[in-house]
Amino acid sequence: MTETDTDISTIHDNTLSLLSGRIALGLPLDRHLIATLPELGVSHVVMLREREEDALKYRDATEAADITWAWMPLGEGQGPASGELDSSYLEQYLAELKQLLVEGHSLYFQCDASLERCTVLLYALCHYCRMPSSSAYPLLHSLPALSIHTVPRATLHWAAKIGAGAPQA
Repeated sequence: MTETDTDISTIHDNTLSLLSGRIALGLPLDRHLIATLPELGVSHVVMLREREEDALKYRDATEAADITWAWMPLGEGQGPASGELDSSYLEQYLAELKQLLVEGHSLYFQCDASLERCTVLLYALCHYCRMPSSSAYPLLHSLPALSIHTVPRATLHWAAKIGAGAPQA
């Protein structure tokens, strides 16, 4: 694992509440910073990365810190244009994440430097939780780390469509 510029204050600044839980997001953390996540109340690290990106090292570091690790592989080029990512996997991820939030867990979304995968998944999750675009977009825009305005509209529309497929409560 490589050390990043992410620190505890950056994580705190990039946290939002959703349902009964919280989501923080940022870059991959080194072993030392992962060990400090419980101080912030983080119960789960959600890894949105490819297989080749040291997934097992991050799993070991989170488990050593007594944090639950979830790997949700979303690779480069996967999304609406490529058709490569089976939407059933994404719907499964959204259902699992929503349940964690309903239970009041605090999640840290760990992503690549662009944070685009985090943005897309978080936008889909907001819709999955029945938040309209008119609320989801400003919520994500309020997070300093995200550049939601750089995500193509077609990608946001795709994420909203996937998220809207949530079962009715």
